[in-house]
Amino acid sequence: MAQIKGRDGSITIDAGAVGELRTINIDMQQATVQTKFPTMNTPAPALEFVAGESSWTATADVFFDSADAGVGFGVLGDGSGNWGPETAVAFVAVVEDNTTDGQVSGSAIITGANISANLDGDFEGSIALQGTGELALQTAAAS
Repeated sequence: MAQIKGRDGSITIDAGAVGELRTINIDMQQATVQTKFPTMNTPAPALEFVAGESSWTATADVFFDSADAGVGFGVLGDGSGNWGPETAVAFVAVVEDNTTDGQVSGSAIITGANISANLDGDFEGSIALQGTGELALQTAAAS
């Protein structure tokens, strides 16, 4: 299983900014399919495999800033500001870190969200995503 971890950046869902990205963890998995099996004549052959289905999930921790237009809770629900059944959304995370600068993007279903507020007025949240297709990985251009 491959894994991407990052911190500091931004995250958007359906082109709406969700908030400041604190951390992101992306797990990528690739299944295999066995193509060579034991027979009576070859009871212990060298096993052979081909690539099967791939999948990915992501968990992002974010800071919400209610002062920023278009940022926050509204992009997590059904478009009306309510949490509800969701179809696939466009997901983009830009990771700014000295070891993993780049962008990841793909289509995903929001499978969970956890939102909390501190006494000092900060809103924090965690968003869980299940990928519904390929995950695009793009490194940042040299500046």
